[in-house]
Amino acid sequence: MFSTRYTLLRVVLGAGFLFTASTLPRGATQDTNFLDNATKKWREGPVRYFLTKEEDELYKRMKTKEDRRAFIYRFWLLRDPTPGSPANEFKGSFRRRVMDANRLFTETTKPGWKTDMGKIYILIGPPDEQHRDTMARNHRGTVIWTYRSLPGTTIGPNVVVAFAKDTSGEFVLSTSPTVDAEVAGLTRLLGFDRNLGMSRADMMKQFGRDPLLMAAGAPMGMSELEIQGQLAEIQHLPPPDAILNELVTTEAYFDAIPFKTEVNYFQARDGSTYTTITLGVPSASVFYTTIRGKDRPDVRVFARLLDPDDGTVVQNLAADGIFKPGFDNDSVSIDGTLIFQAAVNVVPGRYTLLVGLEDRASSRVGTSRKLIVIPDLTGTRLRLSSITLADRIDPLQVLPAPGTPYILGNFLVVPKSSPEFRKTEPFQIYYQVYGVKMDESTGKQDLEIIYSFHRLEKGEYQFYGRQTILHSSSAAQGFSIPIDQWPEGEYRLDVSVTDHGSSETTVEQVKFKIL
Repeated sequence: MFSTRYTLLRVVLGAGFLFTASTLPRGATQDTNFLDNATKKWREGPVRYFLTKEEDELYKRMKTKEDRRAFIYRFWLLRDPTPGSPANEFKGSFRRRVMDANRLFTETTKPGWKTDMGKIYILIGPPDEQHRDTMARNHRGTVIWTYRSLPGTTIGPNVVVAFAKDTSGEFVLSTSPTVDAEVAGLTRLLGFDRNLGMSRADMMKQFGRDPLLMAAGAPMGMSELEIQGQLAEIQHLPPPDAILNELVTTEAYFDAIPFKTEVNYFQARDGSTYTTITLGVPSASVFYTTIRGKDRPDVRVFARLLDPDDGTVVQNLAADGIFKPGFDNDSVSIDGTLIFQAAVNVVPGRYTLLVGLEDRASSRVGTSRKLIVIPDLTGTRLRLSSITLADRIDPLQVLPAPGTPYILGNFLVVPKSSPEFRKTEPFQIYYQVYGVKMDESTGKQDLEIIYSFHRLEKGEYQFYGRQTILHSSSAAQGFSIPIDQWPEGEYRLDVSVTDHGSSETTVEQVKFKIL
């Protein structure tokens, strides 16, 4: 046989395996400054295989060692699969792979991590099997790695990565190792005479594809272009969004940022439910940075909606710009609340809502997980949307594009991120009424609305007061009342709406606190 096949020892996370018999001299150590050494050249080390373009540009612009240290801390944190645990498994695996690459790939004076074999090894770990030619060292040879599967990618099974030795002695990536290697006598072993002078095109025409790749178990029928695409995908890094998305699958974080989440539901024209997700973040819990000459919070919010039964992603809300900051975020006091909101149309049903928040300045993250039931608001019967507790309700003269966060009907509505009001602010709510019939006597919509307040006393809600609106023709309702004289405590509001056109009545409740 022209190659030797053997199975490689695999360990957790591909941390290392018995690749060859070579080892470091006794007592020798390898430099690990490539991990955290906050110099300008850090980005040029092995971490460059995992740096995104945006991260690389940001690091290049940093002037101080303190900024670079903060960046490096965040870089490892974002890639930690278990942020709540003492160890960063990704960082540990990366360190071991780099050191293994420097030990294993020593055909030239180039550090092992800089070679093509080192790069693939660091990115995806050791292969399941290896084919290595047995020709003399002064001849050009081949190495073929086979991966049975690559979790987290769309490629496979049987991913074959080939390397051919170049004139310097280094094994470089190859899509046609049989041709690129030019090993003396190899062609005769494959069944034809090398002296025939077969061109690359002739060889591919005869075999249909590279014989070495076929022998290693690569899928039949793959063209060279497809092989190039596969190699590109292996070396392709997930965007920052994909990294951030993985963070929301962990429920607890050390030194996590606290925040509260409110979800409200409204009717959408396409039969889905227009869903707003609002976060409230204590201003004091995040760091401020100078942006365009002004101190501002540098916060990013991302979320996912999952099927609660099998965990599949139904809706991904991780791209920049989906969550919009509140209009007053730049002027929030130290004891105030920063607001962020996303708005999306969702098919009614049960979902797991995962929300993550990253403070870029401090490299800290917070997450939340909750089960939500999105109601079906279609149909002809009388019904109400969510009762939204609001910080701000302003009528609009000019309407922005549909689906813009904070815009509901003809109003700008900034929801409360928690059901709490201070006495110094008014109690405000917003909601919409659906399924209203025209009153036959007037030809208009005619609604009677009763707001009944109840206060929690000794474990039971006791009637506290009522306000009635006899005739309203609007499907969008805003209500505000001063509460500066109300006692502190927990309250429940019952909103009863009667449609005189159909004689139907519907009631919704919402609870809140006065502090």
